[in-house]
Amino acid sequence: HRSVHIWLVNIRGELLVQKRSAYKDTNPNMLDVSAAGHVTAGDGSLETAVKEVSEELGLEVEAEVVESGYICTLPSSARGETVDHGAYECNEFQDIFLLKAPPALTSVDDLAVGK
Repeated sequence: HRSVHIWLVNIRGELLVQKRSAYKDTNPNMLDVSAAGHVTAGDGSLETAVKEVSEELGLEVEAEVVESGYICTLPSSARGETVDHGAYECNEFQDIFLLKAPPALTSVDDLAVGK
């Protein structure tokens, strides 16, 4: 399946990352990409990336801006086990985007999402 990973870089050149919820069944409390999500059937990578940045970070970004930040598509494979769902194997193609964060955004702490 396909996914999108959107990395935001601030004006100091630092990547903005999120800490995963303690309640996630995979990799709880670990640092993660700025925003990410799976591409659902009928959707494309661009619209998924725009949607994920809005949902996860509360930022509105135009599809053209996201498209200009496209870096590459990478294959990814992960295996593990969760308490709730047992063993899993995840194989995906990740579309990677690198976007400049708005100038006022220097940390994910500046975001009002979930507050």
